[in-house]
Amino acid sequence: MAISLEASFPIVNVSSSFRTSFSQSITVGSGTNRIIVVAVVRDRVDTSSGANTVAFNTSETLADCGAGWIHPTQWSSVQFFYRVAPSNTTANVDVTCPNAGSTYCGAAIWVLDGVHQTVPLRTSTPSNHADTGAFSGSAISDFAAGDYALSILSIDSTGHSPAVTGNNVSDFSTQNFGTGSDEWQGSHNTTDGTLGWSWSTTTSPWSWLALALVPDTYTPSVVPHIRVVSAGRRGV
Repeated sequence: MAISLEASFPIVNVSSSFRTSFSQSITVGSGTNRIIVVAVVRDRVDTSSGANTVAFNTSETLADCGAGWIHPTQWSSVQFFYRVAPSNTTANVDVTCPNAGSTYCGAAIWVLDGVHQTVPLRTSTPSNHADTGAFSGSAISDFAAGDYALSILSIDSTGHSPAVTGNNVSDFSTQNFGTGSDEWQGSHNTTDGTLGWSWSTTTSPWSWLALALVPDTYTPSVVPHIRVVSAGRRGV
């Protein structure tokens, strides 16, 4: 089946106050081959580069997709977390952020159906960041037909109005942290895995992250085991 987004998602949780953790109640449906994906965005100069932690329904820990960017000098950090086969229930997504006593942190949450349960993500997950300059677009190198790409862009300043371009579809409107010192927005793409963004100035640091979900119709490549039999010549 094609990957599809469950009703009411994405859900966005953002605050105008510093916080060490937060919870967001969600309802996971009974769709086949489902997955939770959570994008955590932090607005802090985080020299510790500590990791966020995310769990659903208290004990169902989400795994870090492994390509997040915790910016060491600028206020722009993004990470993706996921869990296949989450419980069909209404429960909290709990997010804990390091050093969040002086951090603005937020999250976007998706629940999707039709995702491969043993190979849910493509092997290469691009992560980009820069101290200045506009984002000119990027592609998920191993994106394949039927994949579902999710992306997050965070910009360390206001007034940029980040927007998606090309084949992308905006999943939610621009979010501002606290006093508006940072902006972020998410999008998805189901066409070619090319993620494009635009904003109004080129002077601020930014962090961008994307991943591709694999449909449950995907068949992983299997290297056949070949047995070589050598026939000898019998002497006379």
